Amino acid sequence: MMPRMDGFEMCRQVREESLTSHIPFIMLTAKSDEADRAMSYNCGADAFLSKPFSIKTLTTRIEGLIASRAKLQELYRKKMLSDPSEIKVESGNDKFILHIVQIVEANFQNPDFNIQTLCDALCCSYQYVYRKVKALIGETVNDFIRTIKLKRAAQYLCAGELRISEILYKSGFNSHSYFTKCFKKHFGMTPREYVEHYHTTNEQTTASAGNSTQEALSAENSE
Repeated sequence: MMPRMDGFEMCRQVREESLTSHIPFIMLTAKSDEADRAMSYNCGADAFLSKPFSIKTLTTRIEGLIASRAKLQELYRKKMLSDPSEIKVESGNDKFILHIVQIVEANFQNPDFNIQTLCDALCCSYQYVYRKVKALIGETVNDFIRTIKLKRAAQYLCAGELRISEILYKSGFNSHSYFTKCFKKHFGMTPREYVEHYHTTNEQTTASAGNSTQEALSAENSE
């Protein structure tokens, strides 16, 4: 009911534009029948409120969307950083973040790699990349790049095939002290402590599984 385009078309264009596709969208409208509600959700709206509406209801809905987006950011971050090669690309946002991960990983050992290099590879401006990463992941571009490196370092550590001094360079760090500082800030423990914790946890899990199997066999034999 707006000039030049209605709310349905505006919502549709917001969802189709990569720069704005991630933004939560609430439809506030004088229309109230089920067909209009269905049309709103088909266009990509996150919520539909008919006029007149209370400010309390609107505020509560906004807070709910913000909270759900924060949870989605965490899930998105875990999914994209676990094993990118096995990620099923389901949306343009998935493709965008996966592309960033792949570019960063391909340049781990490139001493000249920086944010501008990343933006050039994406053919996007810094402002665009910053806004999308912040909205989808909840981190700045710098923090996200560092998180990718630390996640890979942790995987190398758990594999146990390389020394810490080899892992830090393979993960894109040039300083042992800086690597240790970043790693401890992210995981709450040093790389060496992380390895020890990983092996201890695995040993306990293996022992527990072995005990359960032995108990099951003993019970079967007693029968």
